[in-house]
Amino acid sequence: MPRCREALGPAAARRPARVVLLGWLVLLIAAAGAAPARAEPVTIDGYGMWDLARLGVGDQVFPLSERRIERLSVPYRLPPGAAQGPEDWYLIHLHFAIAISTSGAGHVYVSAATNDKTAAQFKFELARVDGRPRVTWSTVGIVDGSERGTTNDGRSEHRFANYLQIGGVSPGLGRLTFQLERYGDVRVESLRVFADSALEVSPLGPARVKLRPSVSATPVAGETLTVGFTLANDGGRTARQVSLAAAFDPRRLRSVDGALRRFPPLEAGESVAGRFTFRARRPGRTFVDLFARSTSNRPGARIDVFVTRRPPQMSVYTTYARWGASGLLLAASGALLAYRRRLAARGG
Repeated sequence: MPRCREALGPAAARRPARVVLLGWLVLLIAAAGAAPARAEPVTIDGYGMWDLARLGVGDQVFPLSERRIERLSVPYRLPPGAAQGPEDWYLIHLHFAIAISTSGAGHVYVSAATNDKTAAQFKFELARVDGRPRVTWSTVGIVDGSERGTTNDGRSEHRFANYLQIGGVSPGLGRLTFQLERYGDVRVESLRVFADSALEVSPLGPARVKLRPSVSATPVAGETLTVGFTLANDGGRTARQVSLAAAFDPRRLRSVDGALRRFPPLEAGESVAGRFTFRARRPGRTFVDLFARSTSNRPGARIDVFVTRRPPQMSVYTTYARWGASGLLLAASGALLAYRRRLAARGG
C-alpha cells in the first residue's frame, strides 16, 4: 500500500493543475470565438463632422446577398433638446463607391436615412443605348441641387451633402441607415460606404432666397410695363441653380426681353436685381407671376396690373376741320349780328 501511494502520489498531485489549465484554455477559446460586445453608441454633442470612424465603425461594405433590399445601420445618440434648427442644423455627408454589372437592365437605389427619414438618395438606371450599356445616375438635395451623370462601365464614386429631415433629428438613440435596392435584371458587384461619411452639426442653416418685386407706373395700352425684382439670400449657405421666371396672359401683355433669368450662385448675404419688360396689348386687368427657383427654396409673387386706355388723339385733318367749323360759326354769328343791327336802324 505505501508503495502504491508513492506511485500514484505525483500523478494525483499534478491533476488539479491540469484541470485548472484546461479550464483557462476553454475560457480563452470561448472568448476568442464570441462576438465582441458593441460599444455604447457615441453621443453627437457638438459642432463638427461626426464621421463613421468617430462613431466607432469603419467602411460599410454591403454583403450583396440575394435579397432585393439590404441595409447596414450605425447607432448614435443625440443630446436632450436636439432638433433641426433654428440654432443647430444637422446634415449628412455621404461618400460611397458602387460597381454595377453592365449586363441586364434595371434600377438601383442607394440611400441614407436617419430614423427612417431619407436624407440622401441616388438613382442608377442601367439601359442599352445604341447597343451599348450605359448607367445614368441622378440625385437632388438642398445643398448642391440636382446632379446627373453617366458611366459606361457601371463604376462610379460619389460625394453628397444634404440637410436631414425634421423628423430625422430627435433626442436619444438614433440610427444612420445605409440602404441598397435593386429592381429588374440588374446586379451590383460591390458597394462600399467610406468611413469619412458623416453626420454634421452646424450653426449654419440652409440658403434662403427671398423675392422682392416692384412695378412701374400704371401702364397704358400700347406702351411698355417694367416689372423689377430683387433676389436676396439671407440664409446660412450658398444658394445654387438660381433662376426667375415670369408668367403672364399673352392676350394682355407681350414680353419684350424674355421671361426667364438665370443667375450665378448667391452667397449668404448677397443679392441680385433685374427686371422684365412687357408691352401692354389691351386695356383691362391682368397679372404677372414671378417664380424663383434655387437649391434651397422657391419663393413666388403675383403682381396685379391694370392697363388703361390710350387717350384719344386728334389728327391734323380733324384739327383743321374743327378750326374750320369754328370759323364758320364765328362768321355766321357775325353776319347775324350785322343783320340785326340793320333791322334796328330801319326801325328807328
